[in-house]
Amino acid sequence: MVIPPLKRWTIPGRPFGTKTATCPMLFSWLLLSMCAGGWFASAQEYTVEGTLTHTAFLPNGAQLSKFREAFRISVEGGKWIITESGDVKGERFRKETGFDGTNLFQLIRFPPPVPIAGQPGPITVHGSINAQDMPAPDLMFSTSPLWLAFASGSYFVEAEPGSVRPVWVLSESHLWRTGFKVPSCWTLDPTAPHLPEAVAFYEKGETPGGDASKPFALFTNATYSAVFTNIGGLAVPSGFTLQRFYTALPQQEDDQPVALAAVDEAVAEAITPVCESRSFRPALTGVVLVSDCRLDKPYPGYSATYIVTNGDWNVVSASQLAARHESATSPPKAGTTARTSAKRTAILCIMVLATGAFLPLMLKATQNA
Repeated sequence: MVIPPLKRWTIPGRPFGTKTATCPMLFSWLLLSMCAGGWFASAQEYTVEGTLTHTAFLPNGAQLSKFREAFRISVEGGKWIITESGDVKGERFRKETGFDGTNLFQLIRFPPPVPIAGQPGPITVHGSINAQDMPAPDLMFSTSPLWLAFASGSYFVEAEPGSVRPVWVLSESHLWRTGFKVPSCWTLDPTAPHLPEAVAFYEKGETPGGDASKPFALFTNATYSAVFTNIGGLAVPSGFTLQRFYTALPQQEDDQPVALAAVDEAVAEAITPVCESRSFRPALTGVVLVSDCRLDKPYPGYSATYIVTNGDWNVVSASQLAARHESATSPPKAGTTARTSAKRTAILCIMVLATGAFLPLMLKATQNA
């Protein structure tokens, strides 16, 4: 499924140098996007259901892990919601991620652990709110590649030339909250909703061993390609492939093979020209532990954590959230120390119970991701 024109852009895993050419369509599409202000004036609607297989490899080519998931994504213009589910050692995991045009909502349902007599069960449903317009990559699911394939049209129309956010888990995880981007080039399908046909992601690394004084040239970190079908006048991928590569060592010759690190392969099994979801926030049922992380960029690691039992995300304005952060970090007033301490202790106990449920499941999923 890899599109041949990618070969003229770069050699996977190899330095971006004299043997490659710049994206032939990049500036043409930039001009087109500026002239076509009506691309998303009327919202395009569609729903896609299918399966995705993620396979990871060791540098020697041996398979490290394999995970298969079912997905469903509904899109309405720049809004979307993605549902993913899969089994890990017989246990069912489910993730829902939605963008309502302003905030990103995520809900993960973990399988309940074995109950312990005399002890309350932990919270196994965790939600989060972020001030992002695309999902952050994670180790358990392939949400970011699915977003790239089916919901990134409006993102690319507004993307800065030559750089986009990566769709894989970064080794330096803290970079994601900073808005980190990687050099890249792409072509978009000429038919609405103008989703990417092919994307090449590059990365400028350092000489293996950590010697920052001897950087090596830009190399291809990942390539994406898709095949399209027309449904209701819209061009939507019927399948896609995302390949990630290990870095080619500086001493390697060009005729030496570059190891494949991971591959995501998806097949759309049903596509309809209707958005089958009218809410782009995952539905909350039962007891849910929610973390509002919208201040994570200015205040790394901060989140407002609360429990929901009425099905309402209880989203407050950004200014209210900032006021809560200021109140939480300000020195306590006289006479309030005891109440504040008790409240924080209660919240800490709840988070410890939730973590007790999540940690073994996350470790198990990571081993099988």
